[in-house]
Amino acid sequence: MIMAERHVLTPRECQVLSLIAQGLSAKKIAANLQLSLHTVNDQTKSIYRKLNIGSRIEAMAVAVDMRLMTILSSDGTQKIAIEEDLIKIAVVEDHDILREVICTVLSGKGEYAVSGFRSVETMGVAKPVTQWDIVILDLTLPGESGLSYAKRLRQILPRVGLIMLTGQSNIESKLQAYSEGVDLYLTKPFDSQELLGIVGALARRIHAQRPGTTLTGTPLPSAGVEHQASVTGAPLPVMPLARS
Repeated sequence: MIMAERHVLTPRECQVLSLIAQGLSAKKIAANLQLSLHTVNDQTKSIYRKLNIGSRIEAMAVAVDMRLMTILSSDGTQKIAIEEDLIKIAVVEDHDILREVICTVLSGKGEYAVSGFRSVETMGVAKPVTQWDIVILDLTLPGESGLSYAKRLRQILPRVGLIMLTGQSNIESKLQAYSEGVDLYLTKPFDSQELLGIVGALARRIHAQRPGTTLTGTPLPSAGVEHQASVTGAPLPVMPLARS
């Protein structure tokens, strides 16, 4: 069995390895990471040498072992996802059927690692609170209420995405939820496509806030001077300031 530690590779080599394991060609890896083909080839040789591997199958095994990626099964097919990129979602809902439906809908995207819990207490026992990127909470739960937990969770994880599910549609309940740190207040019954849209919006925000997504650029330009900025290496258009 191939065993490897992530620290053996540089962060860039970890990115290249995960793409090799997904079957991307050197040319596509270069385009994806905005590297030269020469650099990708050099990085690939370095990875294979450090890990003592010689094929994409071995690269896949190492990537899974290093938790750079995971194999997801959806609708009878297999797909590969980079584990560190998966948004981790907790669904806390005491209605068993509704909880199962929500988990199934979100898991079907293949972009989220979804776990369901009947109460705040069972969720806390299962995994550390810092595990979650998005938490979907029912307002009324056995034990601690969703609103109370949302307030506590926001204090612990300022960047976590919080979605409140409830049958209460009055404005007072909504305002109270927002004041406690809830991002979105979704009234039951709701459309699954709306939930997917909300989760997708929060997921994009979370991805942008993760380490490794950096904003770089030069100081603010003088009038009429063109400058260039980028996000993790990807160029962003910057309009020159108009002359007054």
